[in-house]
Amino acid sequence: MDKPNNDVDRHKARSDSFLAPKESKSQASLQRLDMVLGGAILVAALALVLDGVFALLQRASVPRGVRAARSRRTQSRDRIAREALT
Repeated sequence: MDKPNNDVDRHKARSDSFLAPKESKSQASLQRLDMVLGGAILVAALALVLDGVFALLQRASVPRGVRAARSRRTQSRDRIAREALT
């Protein structure tokens, strides 16, 4: 009698399971709402923190005189706008 060849049986089982319809890993991970929601919250928090850091860096990189001139221009523009409304 012939002995069954285990390598062939393993290969056939592996190919059968490959052809069987299964959920992909990305579909399975999207079903874990807690993980998706947690990741989204972390990404949003990181974006807010980085936005704040870049705003501070931008403010620190503008010279004081330019910042003062901008604020005077803004104040005069606001005053003109208020006068136009009255």
